[in-house]
Amino acid sequence: MRFRYAMVCSSNQNRSMEAHALLRRQGLDVASYGTGSHVKLPGPSLREPNVYDFGTPYKQMFDELRRKDPELYKRNGILQMLKRNLSVKLAPQRWQDNAGDGVFDVVMTFEEKVFDSVLEGNTTSSLSDTLFQNCFILKGSLSRYILTTDSYNIDLLHAVFLNNLLIWLTMPS
Repeated sequence: MRFRYAMVCSSNQNRSMEAHALLRRQGLDVASYGTGSHVKLPGPSLREPNVYDFGTPYKQMFDELRRKDPELYKRNGILQMLKRNLSVKLAPQRWQDNAGDGVFDVVMTFEEKVFDSVLEGNTTSSLSDTLFQNCFILKGSLSRYILTTDSYNIDLLHAVFLNNLLIWLTMPS
């Protein structure tokens, strides 16, 4: 049986996309999403983020930030991240808006608030019976590993999945 994986972070930019790229390179059936109201990328200061709607193509974000301040966005890694993202898929997708993508066997979230949003969608969605039937929803702290990109070992990701599954399966009801 081939599992379907969903990787979910807040903006479908960094952690979910790195995991998406990594699992896809290993031939796994994977999709990625964000749960925020908008896609936010760092700007010139904390008070000036770059804000986009979900569905805005990664190429458009890349071109816009490269025009704004190529040195800043190259130095902080945003242009490299967007270049990776556009090689994986067209645009960031919002978890709450993509019920039509089908059923997933494993949903990996990368933050507590994202985990809560996915669970909230599970209880309020009219499609929750079909989308979450026999699905593992995991919250993890893979960010320290995910940021190591190409040298990352897929076995470590599987170990983290299995560790989270074991914890979840052994929790008292």
